[in-house]
Amino acid sequence: MIDINSKVQALLVNNNYYYSLKRKNIKRNYWKSSKDPDGILRNRLKNHKKEKKNFIKNNKNLIKIINSLKYKSLCDIGCGAGYLLSALNKQKVFGIDNDEKALKLASQYSKTLKIDLNDKNFRLNKKFDLITCYHVIEHIKRPENLITNIHKILNSDGHIIIGTPDFDSAMARLYKNNYRLLNDKTHISLFSLDSLCRFLRDNKFRIIKIEFPFFETNYFNKNLLLNIYSDYKNDRKGVSPPFYGNFITVLAKKI
Repeated sequence: MIDINSKVQALLVNNNYYYSLKRKNIKRNYWKSSKDPDGILRNRLKNHKKEKKNFIKNNKNLIKIINSLKYKSLCDIGCGAGYLLSALNKQKVFGIDNDEKALKLASQYSKTLKIDLNDKNFRLNKKFDLITCYHVIEHIKRPENLITNIHKILNSDGHIIIGTPDFDSAMARLYKNNYRLLNDKTHISLFSLDSLCRFLRDNKFRIIKIEFPFFETNYFNKNLLLNIYSDYKNDRKGVSPPFYGNFITVLAKKI
């Protein structure tokens, strides 16, 4: 079995931006019913209201950062079912995704458009002050095409907020192939913190802020800390727990 984390660690030496994880016989559809890393069956479309509520609750800091930028126009790339869009000013936001069923739900919160996010060249005759691309690039086969398209549709001095798992986080190193963010079979482009920063800088973005959302989420609680200690004492036999550093959020500016 491939040690996936060692491949991600190698990004520091080989100067690649991400490790392309080959998934066999997997029909990649994020919005189908699936079990999360803790074995809980989730249906993001059928249970839209509950999923949206949990997203907003766990991403208050993201929404705070967005509102602090005082944008006039925002595009949420990979908007999915519109969880983030629902928490923002409807008059200022726009969403794109490649899933029709998800977009049908998102359209109640903003104008939307279906675009294949893997396309080398977006056909979008709009420009924006702020682009959010939150937990999208890990699902994309060629992230370099996506970041080029983002740069093209972003206004001068515009901002991007990009989020993705850190596949070289503390938990990724400790739990190897049992790292919880490898559970999602649609995760195929795996970044580390270092490689994501290089990726943005080399594609003409200046990094302003880096955050690791965790302490403000529902995942941070006493029971979690006790479970982490217990699991560590038992040689980490299960899937890794939620933990600080699992997710990266980067605010950057177009240059």
